[in-house]
Amino acid sequence: MQLGTFSFNADYLLPESNGWKFRAGLGGLLQHSVNKGEEFLIPDYWMNDEGVFFTTSKTMRKWILEGGIRYDHRGIKSMAVADKFNVFMRSFQNISGSLGAVFGISDAMRLRFNVSRGFRAPNISELSADGEHEGTFRYEKGNSSLKLEVSHQAGIGYELSLKVFSLSADLFINRISNYIYAGKVSDEMIEELPVFSYMSGIAVLKGGELTADWHPLSCLHIGTSFSYVDSRQLGRPVETRYLPFTPAPRSYSEIKYELPEFSKIVTGVDVCANYEYDFRQNRYYSAYSTETAT
Repeated sequence: MQLGTFSFNADYLLPESNGWKFRAGLGGLLQHSVNKGEEFLIPDYWMNDEGVFFTTSKTMRKWILEGGIRYDHRGIKSMAVADKFNVFMRSFQNISGSLGAVFGISDAMRLRFNVSRGFRAPNISELSADGEHEGTFRYEKGNSSLKLEVSHQAGIGYELSLKVFSLSADLFINRISNYIYAGKVSDEMIEELPVFSYMSGIAVLKGGELTADWHPLSCLHIGTSFSYVDSRQLGRPVETRYLPFTPAPRSYSEIKYELPEFSKIVTGVDVCANYEYDFRQNRYYSAYSTETAT
C-alpha cells in the first residue's frame, strides 16, 4: 500500500487573566491510501479530519482546575478496487470535552477528579474491510453502517508522595455508546478462515490501578502494582456479554538497584528483577468460540 498524509496544527496562547490560562487551536489532516499489492483487505480511500479546541486552567492555593472543549469532523470516501469494495462516503462530527481538578490535601497528598466526554469515528477497516487479515488467522468483514463511539467517563485518583515511599490509586467508570469491536457472528468460514465481523453495542468499562514504590536507599527501588478492568455490554446474553480482548487482572512487582557510575561513557546502569502474575480471565466473549478462558 501507499499512504500519503498531509497534517497541520496551530496553537495560540491567549493573554492570562486573573490567573486563568487560555489556549486555542486547530488541526487536521488529509490522507490518501492506495493498494499496491495483489490481495486487498481495505479499499483505496480519501480521508479528511478537521478540529478546533479551547482549553483553560488555573492554579489556586490548594486547587488546580483544568477544562477543555473540542469539535471535530471526519469525512471518508471509499473507492472500488478490483470490483471488490462498494463505493461509499461517510461523514462524522461531534464534540468532546473534559473537566478536571486536583486538590492538595497536604504537601504529600493529592486528590484528582475528572469527568469527560469523548468520541471516536470508525476507521476504514471497521467500515469496509473484506479479506484475510494476515497474521491474525481470520477473515475480516467491515460494516459501513457503523456509527460514532461516544464515551462518558468519570475518574478519581489519590497520590501520596513521601521521601522514601509513594502510593497512587485510580478508579474509573466509562460508558460507551456504539462501542465497536470484532467478533464472530456464526461458524462461517471463508478460505478456511474464521470470519470476524465488526459490530457495536453499549459498553460499560470500569476498573482501576494501585501502584506503590518504596526506595529505602536512593539507589534501591521496590515497586508493585495491580490493575483490573471489567468490560461488558448491556442487554446481552452471557456468551456475548463481555467484550473481546479484555485483559485479565494483573499484578507486577520489581526490585531495581542502580549501580554507581563507573565511567563517563557508560552511565545509568541498573540491575533488576521483576515478576508478573496474570490472573485467570473467566469473563470473555464466548460466542462461536471467539475467545476462551485464560
